[in-house]
Amino acid sequence: MRTNRRWMLIGLSGLLAMLIVACGADPTATPTPVPPEPTATPVPQAEPTAAPTATPTSTPTPAPPYYEGKEIRMVIGYRVGSGADTEGRFIASKLSEFIPGNPKITVTTQPDRAGFEAFLNELHTGPDDGLTITYGVGGYPDNVLSVPGVTYQWEDFRRVFYLNRPNIYMIHRDIPYNRMQDSFGGDTPVILPQIGPAGSGFVIDRILIEELGVPIEHIFGISPSYNVGVTVMERGDVSGRTFSPYFLQRLRPGWIESGEFRPWAIASSSDIPILPSAELPELPDDLMNIADIVPDHLRGDIVALQNAGSNGIFFDGMTMAPSTPDSIVQVLREAAYAAFADPDFGAEFQEVTGNPPSIVRGEDAEEVAANFDLRRLDAIYDKWVETYESKF
Repeated sequence: MRTNRRWMLIGLSGLLAMLIVACGADPTATPTPVPPEPTATPVPQAEPTAAPTATPTSTPTPAPPYYEGKEIRMVIGYRVGSGADTEGRFIASKLSEFIPGNPKITVTTQPDRAGFEAFLNELHTGPDDGLTITYGVGGYPDNVLSVPGVTYQWEDFRRVFYLNRPNIYMIHRDIPYNRMQDSFGGDTPVILPQIGPAGSGFVIDRILIEELGVPIEHIFGISPSYNVGVTVMERGDVSGRTFSPYFLQRLRPGWIESGEFRPWAIASSSDIPILPSAELPELPDDLMNIADIVPDHLRGDIVALQNAGSNGIFFDGMTMAPSTPDSIVQVLREAAYAAFADPDFGAEFQEVTGNPPSIVRGEDAEEVAANFDLRRLDAIYDKWVETYESKF
C-alpha cells in the first residue's frame, strides 16, 4: 500500500514536470529582465542656412521734367504794345517759374491778321512737342468764316487757358440814351468803329440796328486794338465802342469814374463774369446783356455770335497744336492754373494789364469748342452780311 502511494507521487511529479516543460516556464527560475525597446538615435538638426543678403542696388534716377533744358516759343497774334501783347509778354516772363524744369520762354509777335492765320494753318498740322504756343486769338470760329485763307479746324486746337475778359459797350457822356434799351428808334447816332463789314461784332450791331432800331452807325477801317480805340474815342472820331472796363481804366484812368464814358450794354457772353474794378466796383442794375435785350427768337443767334469772336471765351488765351499729347498740355495747364492762383503773380498781373487774374480753364474751353455749331454761325453770317459766301 505504501509502495503504491510512492509510485503515485512519482507519477504525479513526472506529470507536473512534463506540464512545466510544455508551458515553457520554470517557476523557480529568476525572470530574465526584458531589455527596453531600442531608442532611435537622435538625428542632429541641420544648422539653419542664413538667407542670402541682397546686394544693394542704386536707386533709379527719376526722369527729368519734360520741359527741362527746352525752350518754348510763344507767338502773339497782336501788334507790339497792344493789350494782348502786354498780357502775353508778362505771362511769358513769369510762367517758367511754375513749369517743372523752368524752360526758357521767348516771344515773337505776328501782328498781321492774315499772317497770323497762316501761322495757325501751319501750327494745326505742326509738331506735337509742345514747344510752340500761341497767345491771343489762337483759333476761334469768327476767323474761320471771316478771314480768307483759313484751312485749320478751329475746334482741334488744344486750349491751355483763356482770360475771363468781358466786353461792354461804352458810350460818350453826350449820348442822350443812358442804356441801350433806352435808344430804340433814337435820332442821335452812336458812332462805333469796325475793321470791316464782317465778323461777329459787326453782325451783332446789324441785328441791333435792323431788329430793334438801335441808332448805331459804323466807321470802317479802324484797328480793333484798344490803343487805337481810346485814341479815336478821345479825339471824337467815334462816340463809343466795345471795351473791357479793365483795359479802359488802365489806358485812360478816370474816364469811367468821371462819367466821360459810361457803360451802355454788356456785349460779352453771360458766361464771362464782370468782376469789380477800381472804377466800376459794381454794375448798374439796369445794365443789360444784349442777349437779353433782343426778342426771344433772336437770343440764340446773339449767344452764338458772342461766343464766336471777341465777346466770347476764345478771345485771348493760350493754345497749342492739335496733336500735342495730353501729358504735355497738362503740364502747361497746371503751371498756368498755379500762376493765376498765386497771390503775387495775380497782383502783378492786374497791375500791369488792368485785368483781374480770372481765367477759363483749358478743359472747359475745349468742351465749349466741341459743342459749338459752326453751321449755325455760317447761316447767321449768310443772312446778315451781304458780301458773305456760305462755307457749307
